[in-house]
Order: sequence, then C-alpha cells, then structure tokens
Amino acid sequence: MNVKLIFNIVLALLIAGLIFYLYKIIQEPIIFEKEKKVRYKETVSRLKDIRTAQLAYKDLHGKFSKDFNTLITSLKNDTYPEVKIIGNPDDTTQAIIYDTTFVPLKERAFKDAPFNLDSMQFIPYSGGVKFTMDAGDVEKNKIKIQVFEAYAEEKVFLKELKEEYDKYINDKAILSVGSMSEGTLSGNWE
Repeated sequence: MNVKLIFNIVLALLIAGLIFYLYKIIQEPIIFEKEKKVRYKETVSRLKDIRTAQLAYKDLHGKFSKDFNTLITSLKNDTYPEVKIIGNPDDTTQAIIYDTTFVPLKERAFKDAPFNLDSMQFIPYSGGVKFTMDAGDVEKNKIKIQVFEAYAEEKVFLKELKEEYDKYINDKAILSVGSMSEGTLSGNWE
C-alpha cells in the first residue's frame, strides 16, 4: 500500500475525531444549560406554590408554618371566613348586612387550579427529597415580623446530571423563597 494513502486515511480519521471532540465540548454546556433551565423552572414553580400556601396559612393562623405536615394538613382541612358586605357602610340610612361564608383554605390559596398538595414539599427531580423549610419571627426596628424560608440546593435538583455535568454544578448554590433573617417573601430568582 501507498504510504501517502495510509497517511491521508490516518489524517482524515484524526480530523474526524477532532471535529467530534470539539463538537462535544461546545455542545456539552449548551445541553446542560437547557436541562438546568427546565429543572430551575419547575423548582421555582414549586417554591412559588410554597409561598402561596404559606401566605394562606398565615392569613388564617397569624404566623407561618414551620413544617410541611402542618401546612398541608391546614390547607386540606381548614376553612377561611370571607365576609361579604351588602350595602354601603358609609350610608347611615340603610341597613348593612355582613354575610360570612367559609371557603376551603386550599381553594382560597390556589383557586380552582388542579394542585397536588402532597407533592408541594418535594424538590422536583430529586427522587423524593423535601425542600428545607423553617418559620419563626425576627425583630426589625423593634417590631417582630413573621418570616419563613424554603429552599432547595442546586446539587439536589440537578443530581441526575451530576455524573455527566459535575463541573457545571455549583454545590453551594440554592434556590430559595423568603428569608429567616429578613422580612422578605421574595425568591432569589426574582
């Protein structure tokens, strides 16, 4: 066989291998970011649901729930009084009627949207790991403020990707809503 032909075949194989390698290097972070975005979106959605549930719980009980069992049980079983005022309270010439109806707390928080309360506590793509959640109060300007925080570590909801994309995952990053030290209900993604 011709040495030049063998050299050209080997060179062509090396070039093809290099092209494949470069393509993979370029595509790897793009694929990871695409999958990460999906997981972030679902985790943020779940954190928003937790915030909504906590606000409904606080409206009824005057404080936030420290744990998911209490929060979910309250949303399933408790009712919230809604008062409808019939008449004008500023008009002294007519009678005012206060009509109180009791609305299930879940319905008040999530309207009629189909929502599985039991799954709210679990971090998406985690294999059943629960969000970390706490509640209490902090003092700001000599006023006690009710606070809560719920969060998920990035390494938990990206754990299925960790083996292949470990170098892109920040082990210290979290997605959270609320704060145990500040009077905020914002999420760190907002």
